[in-house]
Amino acid sequence: MPESPATFDGVAARYDSHAIVQKAAGERLIGMLELRGSEDVLDVGCGTGHMAAILRERTTGAVVGIDPSPEMIAVATA
Repeated sequence: MPESPATFDGVAARYDSHAIVQKAAGERLIGMLELRGSEDVLDVGCGTGHMAAILRERTTGAVVGIDPSPEMIAVATA
């Protein structure tokens, strides 16, 4: 039986406290967006939802996050 691909399930609960570089890079990229304020946004690989939460503050459109890790999604929706 083939091994399942590695996911972030095992680190989801503590990911936010260790993802300092990832958060900073994502926040910088979001700062470069020229949002008008009504766009719909799809956050692919949303992880714990940090970027989706920031985007939620910048648009009145729908913000949807998807991630292959069920545990990351659980943290994001909590």
